[in-house]
Amino acid sequence: EKMVINTEKHVFEADGINQLKFIDKPKSIMNVPLEKIKAPVISEHYLYQKNNFLPVRDHNDLYAAGYFNEIQAFLDVCEKDGENISTLDSMVPVYELLNKLNK
Repeated sequence: EKMVINTEKHVFEADGINQLKFIDKPKSIMNVPLEKIKAPVISEHYLYQKNNFLPVRDHNDLYAAGYFNEIQAFLDVCEKDGENISTLDSMVPVYELLNKLNK
C-alpha cells in the first residue's frame, strides 16, 4: 500500500512499512512557481527506509515493525525450565469471564 499526504510545504509518501520520505514542494515568487522560472531541484528526504543489508537489530524488519520485544518475551518464557505456568487450566477463568460478558 502506498499513502501520500500533501501539506503546504511537503509531500509525505509512505510505502507500506518499507519506507517513509518527504519531498519539498517547489517554492514560488509572487504566486509564480519557481519551477516555471528555472529548473527545479527536487530534494527527497528519507525518514525511514528498509535496509536488509546490515545484519544489526535496528535494521531488522521484526524490530522495526515492533515485534522484537514480544518475540523476546516469548523466548524468555520458553527458556525458563519449569517456570512456565501457562496451561490450559489457567485459561478457564478467562473463558468463564467471556461467557459472563456475552450474557
